[in-house]
Amino acid sequence: MSVIDKRERDRTAAFAALLGQFPEQRCAAGAAGTIGYREAGAGEAGAQHAGRALPVVLLHGIGSGAASWVRQLDALGASRRVLAWDAPGYGVSTPVHGASPAAADYAASLNAWLEALGIERCVLVGHSLGAIIAGGLVRVMPARIAGLLLISPAGGYGSAPADTRESRRDARLAMLAELGPAGLAEQRSGNMLSGFANEEAKAWVRWNMARIVPAGYAQATHLLANADLAADLAGFRGRTAVAVGANDAITPPAACERIAAAAHVGLQVIPQAGHAGYVEAPAVYSALIDTFCRQCDPQRGAGMSEPLQQNESDHAKAEASYVVPGLERGLRILAEFSPREPVLGAPELSKRLGIPRTTVFRLLQTLESLGFLERADKDRNYKLGIAVLRLGFEYLSSLELTDLGLPVIESLRDATGFTTHIVIRDGRDVVFVAKAQSQSPVFSSIRVNVGTRLPAHATTHGHVLMGDLSLKELHALYPEGALNRMTSATPETVDALYDVIREDALRGYGVSNSSFERGISVVTAPVRNETQRIVACITVTVPRPEIDAALIADGLIDKVQRAAAELSRRLNYRSDDEHTFLKALGLR
Repeated sequence: MSVIDKRERDRTAAFAALLGQFPEQRCAAGAAGTIGYREAGAGEAGAQHAGRALPVVLLHGIGSGAASWVRQLDALGASRRVLAWDAPGYGVSTPVHGASPAAADYAASLNAWLEALGIERCVLVGHSLGAIIAGGLVRVMPARIAGLLLISPAGGYGSAPADTRESRRDARLAMLAELGPAGLAEQRSGNMLSGFANEEAKAWVRWNMARIVPAGYAQATHLLANADLAADLAGFRGRTAVAVGANDAITPPAACERIAAAAHVGLQVIPQAGHAGYVEAPAVYSALIDTFCRQCDPQRGAGMSEPLQQNESDHAKAEASYVVPGLERGLRILAEFSPREPVLGAPELSKRLGIPRTTVFRLLQTLESLGFLERADKDRNYKLGIAVLRLGFEYLSSLELTDLGLPVIESLRDATGFTTHIVIRDGRDVVFVAKAQSQSPVFSSIRVNVGTRLPAHATTHGHVLMGDLSLKELHALYPEGALNRMTSATPETVDALYDVIREDALRGYGVSNSSFERGISVVTAPVRNETQRIVACITVTVPRPEIDAALIADGLIDKVQRAAAELSRRLNYRSDDEHTFLKALGLR
């Protein structure tokens, strides 16, 4: 064995050892022939969770196979049945009929396999080409799909001109003929991952790609050329989510925006992940899948007891006594971690929070046992764990304003031709929680996606979102007085910031003419709920140095304000006059 072969074997050893726990199985699927697959959670764990947790089915991409999902099989199998198939023509699975198949052909095999296994409904997770096959099942048998999660979906070239489809198809087939599976893996596998991937992930992607069956890969290449995923999703109204790695070079976020729009959902962008993100960042993607599955489960939340009823005096008396010091300290520890400081140790946390070091050690070990923290190295340093990610996904999914607001910002995007967002404030940051992407490119040094954070004091979004704050509240938020200047337009002091905030509040909207980034302008208007407080803002991003007279004459500002007013209405906001009228009727 050569040194290179030994090194490659060593790098895949952990994956291969884990894969041994999920041996290849075969299923006779009627007319579809044999389907090979790997499974987790079918034993005692599966029986324990039967009826409460739907099975999840994982569909791989064109250069992969069932084995690529080994980390997800391991992570998710404790709470539900997990199945990862080898698509027709991959592994031992029988190919579909015809040299140039369509998504419906693969979907028929998928449906027959699920039927043979007795799976009536499942959560379907499709990665890349697997998303196209999932879209085919949407057409063939939508009743089987309790939830549809598309990860880095390939859209297909079915809507492209014939010469484009043929050239893309023929180039991929020529590469396969020239290089073979092993050569293809050596040359193409690197494109599947981001620069953050470790050597083990790179080796596992190569291992899987080197095992493709040329005839099956050729059929899948024809499928890619023939498919139109956006068209297949257009009529589906089941629970759907679309996610992509921020560093995906094969199906980049801009391309996935189109798929998300066709599915009528926002796009979730996973930082520091490439196309095969579930291989290089398995904990993050397992959390994403687990969260989505829990949302689809038929008895989600069942069995939770009703909250105890208390009157106002009870609450007043109990407010202080209900604070749990240990819980408070644990949450304060979690709050210390940030993108700037992703790794922290007990000594530093003890010093910052004024908590004895022995107590910090116990809290860290407790948080680690629950999955909220993970060991970052051998020096007892920690980083945030998968449970925090799960809470984050749950939070974004539960936001009422994203569900109610996405149609509003999509309509605003269509009316203006510009990208639109919903933004909220989290302390001293603004957070983008929904996005409707336009066709117009935005050349920006800051990639803004769902989850992106920016400093509130330096952005028009933040100025509008802080429109309800008094000067006293603003000083409490920024006790340092002097503010970090991002550009020459950033207010330097809290008093100067307050003046800008009041100006925008009195006007009813904010305008930024390249004040945060050169060449990017925005118009932002506040969104209020039934409490009459500002809870979000709607913003339009204009890839120009300024909002010129032509845009103003075309009603851009009015359109943004009307969109914000519509979302406020959907959140049960009423003006002061309406509140007075409703109160007089005894309705408030």
